[in-house]
Amino acid sequence: MSEFKLDRVDVLVIEPNRNTSNSIKNILTTCGNPNIQIGAHELDIQQNFQLRMPDLMISEYDLRDGPLDEIIKNIREGDYGTNPFFPIIGLAEPASKNVKTDFYDAGGDELIAKPITPKAL
Repeated sequence: MSEFKLDRVDVLVIEPNRNTSNSIKNILTTCGNPNIQIGAHELDIQQNFQLRMPDLMISEYDLRDGPLDEIIKNIREGDYGTNPFFPIIGLAEPASKNVKTDFYDAGGDELIAKPITPKAL
């Protein structure tokens, strides 16, 4: 059986908490992914999308600019980036029923409850 590797996947991590973003980066690096961009705000998403569209985005749900579901709607409607169908993983603490509903209704792909573990990610 071959090892699971992410060496060709460009990942954008949007996480205002530096400890959490470092944990995610360490998990992804351990899986063989050196292509990780880190940001903390909606503006970081827009800037990264202008430079290079990532293959995957992992983002905190409750951003200072507003909830992730609004950003997901903009991505899915083609307002941000060039690929409205790329996967989006949300991170929430706590992952309430309302957060889950809003996230999935907006077009999010997977919602993970914090704290983040390598197995969950």
